[in-house]
Amino acid sequence: MKNKCLFLDRDGIINIPLVKKNKPFAPTKISQFRLYKNLNKTLNYIKKFNYLIIIITNQPELSRGNLDEKTLDKMHDIIFSTLPIDDIFICKCQESSSCNCYKPKPKMLYDAKMKHNIDFKKSYFVGDTHRDIYCASNAGCYSILLKKRYNYEMISKADYVIENFGQIKKILKK
Repeated sequence: MKNKCLFLDRDGIINIPLVKKNKPFAPTKISQFRLYKNLNKTLNYIKKFNYLIIIITNQPELSRGNLDEKTLDKMHDIIFSTLPIDDIFICKCQESSSCNCYKPKPKMLYDAKMKHNIDFKKSYFVGDTHRDIYCASNAGCYSILLKKRYNYEMISKADYVIENFGQIKKILKK
């Protein structure tokens, strides 16, 4: 039997992004890395419905030299020690590169599907940018947009729109 999965973007969904000129950016230092409150409660609730929870994240600051592997590993150690996350898939490339994993390209989702035997038709991707919404669509998952002050142009593109992360429970219960 195939697994159902809740895919999550990292920056803007799991942790608070840095917002400059109404555009979100990933933290590049541990001192900037802060998880959103109350995620653990909601994610543990979701786990009761037998969802895998996997983070899918672009981290181009690695290839730009603004983030080092050690710092990224520390950030992910915080996530794994705090939240019920099953796996994290990372694209370390830049948007301009010719890689096939940088969201909205769906390679990270396909890699997760192969590793964890996931059924995309029973899976959801929660994100806060166009890359996340289109990545879900490109793979055949349902997309859920978490509304932020910087993403209102995407509201009509997502399958579902939520005001806060806790509202995801209603969608997954259906």
